[in-house]
Amino acid sequence: MKLKLFILLWLWFFSGYLYSKPLTVKEFFSMTTSATVLPTMLPSYTSVMHNAPHPYAKRKRFIKENFENLKDEIAKGEGEHLDTLATLYSINDAERWKHYLQTHFEEIFGEEKSVEAVSIYINKVTYDDFIDNK
Repeated sequence: MKLKLFILLWLWFFSGYLYSKPLTVKEFFSMTTSATVLPTMLPSYTSVMHNAPHPYAKRKRFIKENFENLKDEIAKGEGEHLDTLATLYSINDAERWKHYLQTHFEEIFGEEKSVEAVSIYINKVTYDDFIDNK
C-alpha cells in the first residue's frame, strides 16, 4: 500500500514534465481511476519523460535560436516567430500577450539582457499572467 501511494505521489509530482503545467490532484486521479493500472502506466510515463524534451526546454531553445527575430517582432508586437512562441506556450489570448510584451519591451530586453534572462522573464510573465494555473 505504501509503495502504491509513493508511486502515485511520484507520478503526480512529475506530471509537470509531461504537460506544460503540473496536473491538479483531481486531473491526475481522473487519469488513474484504479491503482491496479499503475504498474502498467509507470513504464510509459518514464519513457515519455526521458525521450521528450520538457516544454520549457523547447521554448528556451526556440527563444535562443530566434532571439533577434523575436526581439524585432516583440518591438513591433507581431510576427511569425512571436506567433509560434505563443503557440508553444498554448496561450489563448495571444494578442493581449503580444501587446503586453511589446509594452514591456525595455524591461525585457533593456541593458543588453542575455537570452537566458529574456527567456526567464517571458516564462515568468506568461505563467503568472497569461496561463490559467488552476
